[in-house]
Amino acid sequence: SSARIAFLDKVKDKLLRDEQAGLLIELAKADVYLRQNNFEEALKILDASRKVMDRLAAKDPVVYSSFYRSNALYHQKRENFEGFYSDILQYLAYTNEKILEDQEKVDLSLQMALAVLLSDKIYNFSELVDQPILLSLHQSPYTWVFELIKTFNEGSVSKFYANAKSFAEHMKAQFGGKEKFLEEKIRVMALLELVFRMPKNERTVSFKTIAEVTQLNVQDVELLIMKAMSLDLIRGSIDEIDQTVQIRWSKPKVVDKEKIKVMRDKLVDWSTSLNALVKSFETSQQQSV
Repeated sequence: SSARIAFLDKVKDKLLRDEQAGLLIELAKADVYLRQNNFEEALKILDASRKVMDRLAAKDPVVYSSFYRSNALYHQKRENFEGFYSDILQYLAYTNEKILEDQEKVDLSLQMALAVLLSDKIYNFSELVDQPILLSLHQSPYTWVFELIKTFNEGSVSKFYANAKSFAEHMKAQFGGKEKFLEEKIRVMALLELVFRMPKNERTVSFKTIAEVTQLNVQDVELLIMKAMSLDLIRGSIDEIDQTVQIRWSKPKVVDKEKIKVMRDKLVDWSTSLNALVKSFETSQQQSV
């Protein structure tokens, strides 16, 4: 309210020499404006606060925490999923989880999960899965969201359909009208998981294999590949005659423990192949002497 803004301005006037305290008060004002849906005034404060943040040499973690929380709230109000998710992760990085109430943990986890699920630009779920706060959903009415996030992280189309059946009422209430988008997104995740698990020197994959993994008709696979390429999640070349795609590059991502195990297995396979090559070379050298 205007009374709250006036009160905060009076407090700030008494703290002219303390820039960080003044910054915290400005951010509190931004929060008031955001709750009033006065985005123009809120954005002015957030932009000015960013400039002050850039200028200050040493900043208290509380300042960082407040700054990113206010920015996250702004993006949430504007339905900018990517901006919200990025800033809320920064907020958590500068915030001691112990000061958060249990319900606040649940609310934040739910908001992050929904942002990642509904974003058409975020296709890395591992970073979210690794957030300790996400476990709060497991002991809440939103356990189904926790399970859905794990399914997307695994890139399992079969589990997605099982989730859609088990959580039908929840998903309809939460994602009404977005089910088709989620279905498309899980297929992209399945493709990325397939690519991730492939050896780097064997990254030519048939449309048939992709169709099996993504549960698509073979004739629809090329569109899925092109979508992943348009999102810059993979780069490569499509052979329409042989019905294959050669993957030259896939977007690096934060990896969870399961994916680290896959990478370790890849290194073991690579080491075994290298040792075999060295032994073969040594044998041929000895025979030629």
